[in-house]
Amino acid sequence: MDARLSDHTGPFFFLQFTQMVIAQFKLLLELTRPHLLKWSHRKPLSSEEKLAMILKYLAQGGSPQSVAWEFCVGKSTFSEVLVEVCTVL
Repeated sequence: MDARLSDHTGPFFFLQFTQMVIAQFKLLLELTRPHLLKWSHRKPLSSEEKLAMILKYLAQGGSPQSVAWEFCVGKSTFSEVLVEVCTVL
């Protein structure tokens, strides 16, 4: 699991963050991963990061800008990822 997701420690934090247990997240990740992979010269966001970012946004609301800041991405990147992940889901 990505360091940004596991740094805060434990399944309770993960449940609060995404509104799903880790096992559910892993299953959803396996189903969506092939559709979320991108190739770039820059280090792309992992499928795991994309899915977690959007699940956090959908579960907790808030502004797209605040979620983008939490994941260290730009607002336009967040918007692209939102469309991409929601289309796959």
